[in-house]
Amino acid sequence: MPYFYIITAPDRELQLAQAELSVMAGGSIEGRAGWSNVAVDISHAAYVNLCVRQIACAGSLEELCAAIACQGLRADGFAVRVVRQASNVSETTPRLCKQVADAIVGSPNLDAPRVEFCLLIRGTGLWFGRIVSRSLRTWQSAPRLPHQYSCALEPRFARALVNLVAAAGDKLLDMCCGIGTVVRQALIAGVDAYGWEVNERIAQKAAANLAAMGYNNRIIVTDARKSAGRFDAVVADLPYGLTSCVETGFYGQMLEAAGRLAPRAVVVAGRNIQQLAEKLGYRVIVSAQVPKTRLTRHVYLLAAG
Repeated sequence: MPYFYIITAPDRELQLAQAELSVMAGGSIEGRAGWSNVAVDISHAAYVNLCVRQIACAGSLEELCAAIACQGLRADGFAVRVVRQASNVSETTPRLCKQVADAIVGSPNLDAPRVEFCLLIRGTGLWFGRIVSRSLRTWQSAPRLPHQYSCALEPRFARALVNLVAAAGDKLLDMCCGIGTVVRQALIAGVDAYGWEVNERIAQKAAANLAAMGYNNRIIVTDARKSAGRFDAVVADLPYGLTSCVETGFYGQMLEAAGRLAPRAVVVAGRNIQQLAEKLGYRVIVSAQVPKTRLTRHVYLLAAG
């Protein structure tokens, strides 16, 4: 496969990171790396850090450098970035960079490189290629907001949910938006996002948070189970039942509403709801479990009908 991708994620969020990569690029995934026949723009990715056009791969550093040299690779003003995902290569990073650089025709420029290469070291071998896209970590770019909420989704987590189900230009609904974290992350990524929230006080805070970013008229006070509309996708971070009681049948009602509102949905729940989703006619595209202190979040990408 001509492209490899590198994931940067803490262990507890690795499954979510792998799901993000699977949706964005497809292909095969092993641990914190993936291989695909396509290159995608990962500038707004949450966990996918690098997209690299593969030039060579080998079982040892010597074989890799020979393979690079055989291709007559030329580049001026280049730098080599080393990503270690295993300890099977003992050379120091500067030594690795020098050996690879010696196989390239041209001059390096470590301070202001015009071309960046990546050397990926894994237990099964070494991969080398040119970096064609990287995450700009735009999920960190939201300004300080007037309202915070201790139970709100983390920005990076929220961005990953957006990336699972929507792309720039899509119309996205967060069915129970809280203070607007998902909506905010979607807007930053170029998605046309809106939020519904049944609690008027919280909805007002969400609206204020978005207004601080220059977005207005994005939040509506309503119960998603009783409302109508049509969107390209929905996100539903459902109550987990830790600090409040989740009424009987609530999850099913929200899933049914999601199916009316959009053809695909990302749903986060405090328990396994795969059987419920399948019973209601959904196909589970990808799923992930994300442990967090007192609970495990179950994340599902669902396709209606």
